[in-house]
Amino acid sequence: MNIKRAKDYLLHLNNLRKAYGNTLLYSALKSKIKLQIIETLPDKRTLVLSPHPDDDVIGCGGALSLLTKQNTEVKTVYLTQGSSGSENRLSLSEKKTLGKTREDEARKASGEMGVLDVEFWRYKDGDLSSGQAIGKLMKELLAKYNPEVIFCPTFQDPHPDHAETIKILYGSMKSMPHFNGEIWMYEVWSPLYANRLLKIDQYIETKKQALASHKSQLSSRSYLDAVLGLASYRAGMHSAGKHAEAFFVCNRDLFVSLYEMIERPKK
Repeated sequence: MNIKRAKDYLLHLNNLRKAYGNTLLYSALKSKIKLQIIETLPDKRTLVLSPHPDDDVIGCGGALSLLTKQNTEVKTVYLTQGSSGSENRLSLSEKKTLGKTREDEARKASGEMGVLDVEFWRYKDGDLSSGQAIGKLMKELLAKYNPEVIFCPTFQDPHPDHAETIKILYGSMKSMPHFNGEIWMYEVWSPLYANRLLKIDQYIETKKQALASHKSQLSSRSYLDAVLGLASYRAGMHSAGKHAEAFFVCNRDLFVSLYEMIERPKK
């Protein structure tokens, strides 16, 4: 860690202490600094929030394959239809066709990972926005499914749909003070500060097959190389086998507090 990064990190921690006190600071430090390398996951009812039809595979495909292998109950919700996932300008009819294609690809990819319970909300990608309607839908989903673990994008992800997914989840968590499950944030468009590294050597082939199901996306970008490269890097830097997935894991209180700190308007 260079001097500038060290100073920025200390400033970040001091601001956290001033804003939320020593108790939250200790919780954040304990959660962030103690990196754990793991090979198993708890057998707990799991909900996956995937902004687009392939984010689940990219961010946590190995974890999902492990969970279904051990017969854990898993449900994936795709928030947007993915109809804008093309390098070319598409007509409305072409977008409709692509949206259907991507939904079919997501079903196939989920099947490869063993996830059979999937749900499509079909919001317009690139224009996902938190609001009363989708906020109500999220609260209803959480109340009905009652997850013990939630996978979602990280605070650090710069994609607007991913940021809105986090904001939508935050709105629900804010109104659910008694939620006692865990939130596992995964990385897609930006690396995260990890406190869990999951070895996925046994599931890397399944993850590759699932990602290969998204043919409409692989034709325009080298997702497979990028995803495998990231998994190799994560594992190699921490002697965690040959492939690993990185997560930031926290409880509801820390999730809400960190979100509010990050999103607080700068004076």
